[in-house]
Amino acid sequence: MDQQALIQKLNSARLPKYLGMRGPFPTDELVHIKYKENIVMQGASPFVVVDYRLNSAYQTRVGGATGTNAGFAGSIARYLSYRVENVKIRFDVIANDSGTPATFGFLCNDTQVSTVLTTWANAQQALSNTGAYAVGSVGEIGGLSVYRSPTFDIPPSSIVGNPLLYYSDRDYTGTSTSNPNQAVWGSMIVVSDASSVNLTNGVVVNMNIELITRFFSLQVLL
Repeated sequence: MDQQALIQKLNSARLPKYLGMRGPFPTDELVHIKYKENIVMQGASPFVVVDYRLNSAYQTRVGGATGTNAGFAGSIARYLSYRVENVKIRFDVIANDSGTPATFGFLCNDTQVSTVLTTWANAQQALSNTGAYAVGSVGEIGGLSVYRSPTFDIPPSSIVGNPLLYYSDRDYTGTSTSNPNQAVWGSMIVVSDASSVNLTNGVVVNMNIELITRFFSLQVLL
């Protein structure tokens, strides 16, 4: 069969214009991963800080469970990597058992906040930072007994300050068994109104974090 005849035969077979690998899953997938917890902010100190990795769907709270966020396991089973594109945060301060009025707020930063707040004055000052959300007070004197925050949309790239860097640097991506090498931080801070009074029994908080996460790099499933 000459070349011209072969071309005519292939054309008559009506082969698809593009022959590519097809599979049951898209090349990437945007998933809403949900992290919820009830936490008591207490300690032998007049201030308490709890750190969250706002770009980690694997282990959102420092020291928390790994790989258990709702929606994470099913998605990461199909993909090798993920990147958190947006975060929705809402929290309820449901009780103050500390015995003292306290001020609270949620602070976003590119540095792990608990590592730099070393004094009561530092903690008070942090809550006046422009990156602090839902700053309020709780207690019998000068504040609310219960507080419910609005929902905040906080893209991690806005905390980094360079969206191009955030979306191009693989250090901001995680895997099925790891947090991103470079964390983007959000921290819940509670500070006693009196520097001499510790938060021994604590302030009780319901934390709700929704991580809008893109999973990508399909796994080869044999």
